Amino acid sequence: MKRVKRICAVALPIVALATAPLFAEVKTKDKSQFKLEGMLGRVVNFIGGKAAKEGVVGTSAVKGNRKATMNESTGQIIDLSEEKIYDLDVKKKTYTVTTFEELRRRMREEEEKAKKEVDKEQPGERQEEKPAKELEVDFDVKETGQKKQIAGYDTHEARPSKRAAG
Repeated sequence: MKRVKRICAVALPIVALATAPLFAEVKTKDKSQFKLEGMLGRVVNFIGGKAAKEGVVGTSAVKGNRKATMNESTGQIIDLSEEKIYDLDVKKKTYTVTTFEELRRRMREEEEKAKKEVDKEQPGERQEEKPAKELEVDFDVKETGQKKQIAGYDTHEARPSKRAAG
């Protein structure tokens, strides 16, 4: 009996999330993809698997005071009327609930922690930031004498030789 309750506790929010986009007032799909070329790109594609090769497709839906954001492995439901955020892990079939008040409390704690760290620093103890090393770059551009007409424009070739000082 406990197992049935656990399954229902995990399955119901996932089903609610999956059916929410069907009746949404606004629904969007987006695809994010990151590509690297060369040997490093091959390594990233090998390690990253399907998401690295094909990208990640996400769906967002808004209806009333709720927004659902879903991709292949995670999802999030933000309910403004209940002031709750549901974070879903589709692969593990789990979810966590965070209230807006809990988020406000965390933000206040982090703000107080940051203020204490700033107060701990004494003005004499602060180290002055050293300016970053500056780099001067000179370009010497020489025309090669070659001229072409490209896409209706008269062009001429010039080659730079780069010298760095500093």
